[in-house]
Amino acid sequence: MINSKYKDFDKDKKEGFSLSVFISVNTVEKNKDGHPTAKEAIEFSRLENEILKRTGPLSPCYIGHTTMNGYRDVIFYIKPNDQQKFNSIITEIRKRNSRVKSYVFENDPKWEAVSEFYEALK
Repeated sequence: MINSKYKDFDKDKKEGFSLSVFISVNTVEKNKDGHPTAKEAIEFSRLENEILKRTGPLSPCYIGHTTMNGYRDVIFYIKPNDQQKFNSIITEIRKRNSRVKSYVFENDPKWEAVSEFYEALK
């Protein structure tokens, strides 16, 4: 599920939100293909909504999520100055929810990590 709102996001705007954040969430209950069960999908949605609500005041660019065998990545781009605040929020959520496996920040001013997603939308 990719947010098409950012498909034609201007280069200068991307550079303002140059830090990618990939939050990996473990799939606890999965089917034979490693994808979440219906119950697990509800938990994913609840967790993702909490992340969106808590980080909302920072106005991140919510790119969407990808679901793979055994995990889901929730993807954002943020302003570099918001990294510490974003980190604090995700750290606190992670302490309360063991599904949050890890998260990583990477400098990506051209949004190369998600460019294939947007190419596929064309």
